[in-house]
Amino acid sequence: MPALRQTLRILHLILLGIVLLWSAGIVWYCLPLVWLFLTLYLGGIAAAVYYRRWKWSIPGLWALAAILNIGYLCITPTNDRPWLPSWSRLPYGTIQGNTLTLHDIRDFNYRSVDDYDVRYITQTYDLARLRTLDFAVCHWDGMEAVAHTMLTFGFSDGRQLALSCETRLDSETPQGTIAGLYKRFGFIYIFATEPDIFALRSNYRPEDLYLYRFNMTPAQIRTVLTDFVERANALHKHPEFYNTLLHNCTTELLPSLKKATPGIRTNPIILLNGFIDQKAFDRGALQHRPGETFDQLKKRSFVPYDTSKNAPEHYSEAIRQHIGIMEAS
Repeated sequence: MPALRQTLRILHLILLGIVLLWSAGIVWYCLPLVWLFLTLYLGGIAAAVYYRRWKWSIPGLWALAAILNIGYLCITPTNDRPWLPSWSRLPYGTIQGNTLTLHDIRDFNYRSVDDYDVRYITQTYDLARLRTLDFAVCHWDGMEAVAHTMLTFGFSDGRQLALSCETRLDSETPQGTIAGLYKRFGFIYIFATEPDIFALRSNYRPEDLYLYRFNMTPAQIRTVLTDFVERANALHKHPEFYNTLLHNCTTELLPSLKKATPGIRTNPIILLNGFIDQKAFDRGALQHRPGETFDQLKKRSFVPYDTSKNAPEHYSEAIRQHIGIMEAS
């Protein structure tokens, strides 16, 4: 029994340590006068450890953590923030029969990462002409284990409609991985042209962009697209926070894909999403040539860094000719 009590005490202290560490992030990222509150918070923990008044200090630390976390749970998302231009508009759409009218599609013209013309457009699409769904995986700074993932819908008239689930940034909050755990950023579905959302990454950052084609029927692709339009519309009434682990560029693709292909296995927490293209290949979700290995497919699917010589209206065609996948027909 003494050994059991000692084990339980150790587990209790480990749990308290984890909760206090999480709560320190709440103090750092969510409270005004952060230095004052952080000093008081760490000072209280240090005093409890130093004086070892466990009968009052342990309950006191739990109470402090509870107050911080209750306050954290009360933080609600809003669409009313000074959003940066790239995330300033939430797209929305209407569907009548086969006609999709989509508003606030991003179509920026870039001269560099920080120099661009802000342009949002409205487009009408015939859903009966949906043919292909391509999967984009983008790596930056040489990181293979982590990636940004996107989709792009192809129509038989040659148009492509890209989709990216992203952190919605304002002018006051710098982007950060840890900060993304603490309700610091909004969440947005960006519908965009490929010369905007892809060329920004392949031409101007530059990042390693790979483009694959899903094995899906037009009916399945339509299910995916219409579901994303509905979810984008919902964000206007019910804004959401981005979360680095639970609500990110990859986790938000899976629910809509699963509606079209119920056999897809989803994980609410996706770590190391940079390998998701290989997982999709292993499950037979990606088109490839007979006998082609994943390494061969990935090498072929790399989008070249500089396609600036191609006019925007030819960008989608140019990158697909390079990687050897056919246009929608």
